[in-house]
Amino acid sequence: MCSHICSDRQIYAFGGYRIDPQRRVLLGRDGAPIPLKPKIFDTLLYLVEHAGEAVDKTTLLGAIWPNVVVEENNLNKNVSVLRRVLGETPDDHRYIVTEPGRGYRFVAAVSAAPVRTPTTAEPDTSRRGSGVRSNALDFVAIGLVAAAVVLLITNRTSRRTPD
Repeated sequence: MCSHICSDRQIYAFGGYRIDPQRRVLLGRDGAPIPLKPKIFDTLLYLVEHAGEAVDKTTLLGAIWPNVVVEENNLNKNVSVLRRVLGETPDDHRYIVTEPGRGYRFVAAVSAAPVRTPTTAEPDTSRRGSGVRSNALDFVAIGLVAAAVVLLITNRTSRRTPD
């Protein structure tokens, strides 16, 4: 439970993978982020959000490339990359099934769970790195400021002439 003001966001999970739409990241079974190009991520997210439904190619093209005319081959390439990333083989479609003459269907069981996340009232520290690294950088910054103050004071006092 959040002690600060929080908002909910959805995390989708399937077959050991997780998708965080807000952070735009696919997390692997080991929890490590799997890099995806933006349109490939959009393709996966759309299919996962419509899991179990046969999504026709025209609808998918319009959702992924709104107001842009693209060839169907772009969509086919995205799905091919997703299948490879998700570890599907040509004969094993655990996640994405081609609906001949129509489009695609995401067939894995998908669960969606809300995740409590801080709003702008609470700083986002998720991008900072480890606490040790952050603390070390803070220590270095404080040390540099202290050294600058000492040099400034030393410089000013050495310029004074005795009375």
